[in-house]
Amino acid sequence: MKGETTKPSLRRRTRHGLTDRIVKQARAGVLIDGRGLRLKVTANPRTGELRKSWVVRVTVKGGPVREVGLGSAHDVSLKQARERATAVRNDARDGIDPIVARKAAIAKRAAEAARAMTFRQCAEACIDAKRSMASGATASARVCIEDAARWAQLRRTFGKRLADHQVIRHKIAEMVQRVNATTAYLEHCAWRVMQGETPVADLCLLKVQATQTLDFCAREATQIMGGAGYMRGNRVERIYREVRVNAIGGGSEEIMRDLAARQLGL
Repeated sequence: MKGETTKPSLRRRTRHGLTDRIVKQARAGVLIDGRGLRLKVTANPRTGELRKSWVVRVTVKGGPVREVGLGSAHDVSLKQARERATAVRNDARDGIDPIVARKAAIAKRAAEAARAMTFRQCAEACIDAKRSMASGATASARVCIEDAARWAQLRRTFGKRLADHQVIRHKIAEMVQRVNATTAYLEHCAWRVMQGETPVADLCLLKVQATQTLDFCAREATQIMGGAGYMRGNRVERIYREVRVNAIGGGSEEIMRDLAARQLGL
């Protein structure tokens, strides 16, 4: 009759060869081919969206039954799932754990991809890491200046403030000098990256300069603050403990200089 809705056929096929009947069976827990291949259907608890994935159940050398994923039903057709299931069953029959075999295959592909990367590609992949580490080191150096200057204005020795001693003022001035120079270098490198350049050499040298500036500022701030610079809960104490981590992590100073020299054609 006109206007009457008809129930969709369970034999209607999707673009991957799945039928509504198969999906309905999968929800009921029925195997697809009777040899362990199954279409696993789960629902997203938030959105209620159905997730369909191929799995196969195998037993390795009399062990417990294991469920091995074969891929999403959205990306893997029924024919491909059956081929993968056959390969997994063959491995299990030969005593090869399919999950261990898959992890080994993934590790092998990752190693091959890493070997295929050129030296320049490896260097360019570290651009963001070097820039972020340099930015963090420079910010930590500024924290050292702030805390040291505040302490020098409050602490009194020999009847006057620490800041009234010329040697202390010179220490803080040199800290500011180095941080400002590093900040200018950081902004210059950031501008070049925003212009689409890949200044690998400058970024490596920037990382070296930023960590050396942090080392100097943390040491001088601790020297100015004295015993207070070693107390837990003090920002300078925390930064001073992490100086070598910043200097070594992401590439030590020697490696960064050598990389920069190679990029400069030396």
